[in-house]
Order: sequence, then C-alpha cells, then structure tokens
Amino acid sequence: MAQLVMGQSEAYENTIPEVNPSYRLLLGPGPCNVDPRVLRIASAPQLGHIDPEFFDILAETAQFLRWVFQTKNEMTAAWVSSAARSLKSPSERAQR
Repeated sequence: MAQLVMGQSEAYENTIPEVNPSYRLLLGPGPCNVDPRVLRIASAPQLGHIDPEFFDILAETAQFLRWVFQTKNEMTAAWVSSAARSLKSPSERAQR
C-alpha cells in the first residue's frame, strides 16, 4: 500500500494482504453461493443516475416489466414502484 504525502510516495511495509478465499459450495442455511454473473456485475463500475447508459437499462427494464405484466402502459415502471411501496406496513418507512 502506498500513500502520496506532499508529492512523495511512501510504501508501508506492514500491509494487510487481500483476503481471497478459495471457492466453497455452501449447502446449509444462511449465506449462500452467489452466481458468478452477480459477482461480475457487482464488481463493475457503478453508473450514475444521469448516465445515458443508465437510461438505456431503465428503458429495457420497463419494456421487460410490460412484457411480464402483459401491458402496453408506458408508466409501467412508475406503477410497479408504487405497488412495491404499498407492500410495506404503515409503520415502516419507504426507502428511496
């Protein structure tokens, strides 16, 4: 690990190595194996909420939801979000 201090790079001798355990097949309750596709996308750089690629993904998701719910309603993403929020109990706070 190195740190840039006032234009000089200092390397620390006692750095903590990266933890990288070998693959295990988990068969019990509790934490479960994550699909490699999920790990790959989770490690990708995040998109901002105003990134043009984000809007493309959002449009594709809305199109998929219209297919799932067999509707041509252009407001599909809005009503699905509203329906999901209505599943909470009155004492719970909706997360944004």
